[in-house]
Formats: sequence, structure tokens, C-alpha cells
Amino acid sequence: MYTMGHGSVTPQKYANKEMVEALDRLVTKKPKAVFTDLNTNILKTIAGHKKGIEKFLLSHPHFFKPIIIPQLRKQPELFALFCNTVTLTNVNSNNTAYNIIPTSVEAFLDCRLQPDKDEDEFIKYIQKTLKNDSIKVSIIENMPKTIPSSTDNVFYENLGKAIQLNYPGSQVTPVMMPNVNDLGAFRAKGVLAFATIPVYLKKEHIEGIHNRNEHIPVEALYNGAQVYFDFLQLMME
Repeated sequence: MYTMGHGSVTPQKYANKEMVEALDRLVTKKPKAVFTDLNTNILKTIAGHKKGIEKFLLSHPHFFKPIIIPQLRKQPELFALFCNTVTLTNVNSNNTAYNIIPTSVEAFLDCRLQPDKDEDEFIKYIQKTLKNDSIKVSIIENMPKTIPSSTDNVFYENLGKAIQLNYPGSQVTPVMMPNVNDLGAFRAKGVLAFATIPVYLKKEHIEGIHNRNEHIPVEALYNGAQVYFDFLQLMME
């Protein structure tokens, strides 16, 4: 974008302003809830630990979406499993001078899509929401499309047993994690793969991931290692 170059005169339009206004339209827009067989199974599992009306509502998530969705939105770490997320992680204009107006600016978005969401369709959604044809949207890096691994096998069965052995009364259920890991590359090739962090973490530990005070209790590491040890023993039987 061509504009005046000195910050003493504020142009009607300039790159940073255009980008900020466009990003505001994107990141402040409420993401639409998406219910799939995989994520609704999480709600049904939670229902097994509830009673009364709450148990009934969670047992029929599709029917009671208008009631369940507002409650999910109150817990971002849980709602991330029920929507396509867009997180602004970086804005860069390559400018270190306070009085120079840059002619270009770029922003980086971390987007996590539901398994059945088409990437091209999502790019069109972002472009439409930005409402600025001067901003070009492209994919820098992505993961291959994958399908969930089947749970009908000895690996999943023994992993579940090992978890319940170390955490009596716990409930094991397949879930979709919003974070990226190496297993997607294996699943894309049809290789059976499971990911789990078999440790007890408080909310403060989860919120600390990639944050300033990232940490977990040492005891949790030992407990998690024991789960994997028990899993290997079960596989050898």
C-alpha cells in the first residue's frame, strides 16, 4: 500500500491501520460450534459422571445444542474441541522506527480446523471476514488430513487399562486434541496411532503450556511414566 511515509501526518488509509481493522473483524467474531460424532462423544462420556437433568442434556448433545453451546463457550479449553479456531499469534511490519509508516504488514494466524472442514473453504471464510481485498491470505504450513484411529484394538484397550490402573475410577474415552503432534503424519499414512498425556494436571498447569510459567509437578512425570510402563507390561502378556 502506497501512503505518506512520515508518522507526523496520519493518512486516511495505511497498512497497519487496514490490517488492525481487518483482524479485529476476524478475531472478535464468535466461532460457530461444530458438533461431530467424535466431539459429542466427549459430552456423552461426561454425562456418565453427572446426575439428573445435566446427565440427560449431555446424553443428547445434538438435541440440546442451544443449551449446551453457551456453557461450552465459558470454557475455551473445552470449546476449542467444538469449533474451528483462529488465533492471532504475530503481527510484523519490519519497522523499528516510531515515526515511519510502513508500506506493508503481515500477520500470522494459528488456525485449527475440525476434521471434516475443507481448507480452501476456510481460507475463503477468512478472506470474506477480513473485508479487505488488499490483504492476501495464504497457508504457510499445514498438517495432512487424517482420520481418527480405531479404538477397537489391543493397543487402545491396554492403554485404557494402564490409565485406570494408575487412576482408579477414571474414565477413558477417545478425544480430539486441538494441539498438533507427530501422530497426524502417521495417521495420514494409515498407521494406527494414539496420543495421551496420562498425568493429572490442574487448570493452572494447562494454562501454563507455552506460557511464562510453564511447568508440571514432578510427581506427575513419575505417574505418567508408570502408566506407560504398565501399558508395555500388558502388551507383553
